[in-house]
Amino acid sequence: QKVCCSALKDSKCYVQTFWNTNSGGKSYIKISIMKNLWKIIYFYLIISINAEAQPVIWTRYYDYNNWSNYGRQVIQTFDGGYAIYSETSVSDNSLKKNILLTKTDLNGNVEFNRMITDSTIYGLLPTAFQQTNDSGFILSGIAAQTGFLIKTDKNGNLQWRRDFTRPGASVRFWNMKITQDQGFICGGDISISTLSLRQYILKTDSIGNIQWDSIYLGFAVDDIVQSQGFYYVVNGNIFRKLNATGGIIWERDSSVSCRKILEHPNRFFYLLNGDEISKFDSSGNVYWKKNYYTSFPASVGFQDICLSENTDLILAGFVSDPYTIYPDCFLARVDTDGIVKNYRIIQTGKADYDYLESIIPTSDNGFISVGGTSFTATRLYWNTIAVKTDSAFNTAQIVGISNEHFTSLDGFTLYQNYPNPFNPSTTIKFYLNKTSKVKLKIYDAAGKLVADLINNILTAGYHEISFTGEKISSGIYYYYLSSENLSIVKKMVYLK
Repeated sequence: QKVCCSALKDSKCYVQTFWNTNSGGKSYIKISIMKNLWKIIYFYLIISINAEAQPVIWTRYYDYNNWSNYGRQVIQTFDGGYAIYSETSVSDNSLKKNILLTKTDLNGNVEFNRMITDSTIYGLLPTAFQQTNDSGFILSGIAAQTGFLIKTDKNGNLQWRRDFTRPGASVRFWNMKITQDQGFICGGDISISTLSLRQYILKTDSIGNIQWDSIYLGFAVDDIVQSQGFYYVVNGNIFRKLNATGGIIWERDSSVSCRKILEHPNRFFYLLNGDEISKFDSSGNVYWKKNYYTSFPASVGFQDICLSENTDLILAGFVSDPYTIYPDCFLARVDTDGIVKNYRIIQTGKADYDYLESIIPTSDNGFISVGGTSFTATRLYWNTIAVKTDSAFNTAQIVGISNEHFTSLDGFTLYQNYPNPFNPSTTIKFYLNKTSKVKLKIYDAAGKLVADLINNILTAGYHEISFTGEKISSGIYYYYLSSENLSIVKKMVYLK
């Protein structure tokens, strides 16, 4: 059988399976590499280096075309980078929403932005997305009176779109998951004049053809997980178990309106609602409910939940101090009995509004979460914020990522180095609108400090400095400029 691997695009690699009669009937695999052995060695060296590397930490906010955008969900992509699903606008019409799909590298630097919109008055409201097994993306959300699915390739280019509704009804998708058969299940609500608002679930195959759909009592579906061929659904204060075709097996009153379901390896389900967590077994029996209203320095609103490397529960949202009125990003860790182990308030350094909406574990045992921030304070719009932490929730100072062409913050401007790529030297230019303490540093792709170029007070105006890369290896590097509470990062390439 021929094996295809991204690390072996040009190689011929054959796998033979043998039955070993001398090992109790266990099979083993013999792999014969016919050529390009160095690619295999390089591939495994990269894996080994990454496994031993320290977790990468950073905080970024993303300003796309100088209009409002807000991060709804984040995933780690198959190449180790990240993809962020945001809503954005393209004008002062804040009522019209559009999809913004942002792909970054592991350091949060933008590789591409793709905006998807349509001609309807309210545009497209993004709600959920996933990466498909072909490295593309499946996007879901709301368009006027319909729920939609949009399939893109790995570069965010549109492949197909499906819109779903019923005659005389309005359909909205609030969440979506890839199913075990590589299809999609969408949860939301449906509004029919004779029924008012009802819960709605729709299942499709891998190219968006409807396999079944069902209407249930209750309001919008808040979350769905698939486990061993069944679906577990939260809808307001109702917790349901459905069979493979949407039939109800049981339903329970969760007593609170739940936002998220987390299936734990211990075969329990944890239901999240703002400042409360409930623990249920797979038969719908409740084990405990805990409210965290008084567990932290101020009131919290948890928006999402995920698992850590040792299967603790990780919570993301915001903390709101009534005395300052400005909410901050908030992360917390609790064990499987609901006991708080640690937490962290993440502040951007300004009196602004910061929220986290989505969180996932990352391959370096850290976490990445996204949401919204008003950090720029230049208008009444949001920017997407992304926070990459280690396992203890440590992160770095916030950095602005603007359009790819230039990055400017209130007259504090960092230009693209020239030449780029460079060998052996390049020039870095920047502009200061006032006399400031400035730091300019260079990091490699793993986040290791390579050079500390400036750490001094500089006068207002244009400045430039030359960097020579004779002592470093070829590759991607990042130069990081900070002044007071502002920081900017850009990418450069050194080729020997």
